[in-house]
Amino acid sequence: MNNYESLTPRQKEVLRWRAYGFSKDKTARKMKIAYSTLDMHLWRIYERLGIERTATEYTPAGLATIIYWQNNPEELKSVDVEKLWNKNC
Repeated sequence: MNNYESLTPRQKEVLRWRAYGFSKDKTARKMKIAYSTLDMHLWRIYERLGIERTATEYTPAGLATIIYWQNNPEELKSVDVEKLWNKNC
């Protein structure tokens, strides 16, 4: 999971919204992309990080959370996830 810096800015954005706890559907709406596009981003993220898509010990949202917060610990201290969650998409 140390290849975070190799991700594109858009892939990092996908991880950020998933780490905030947004569902795939809400993440896609927030980013103004199709659900299938979001799925492709997630597939490429896991591929780039060397994570098997069938990893059973973590859900996709759990993996996104771990990856994102490990690489952005300062943001974790300042983000108001509840406020983000309640904003209109």
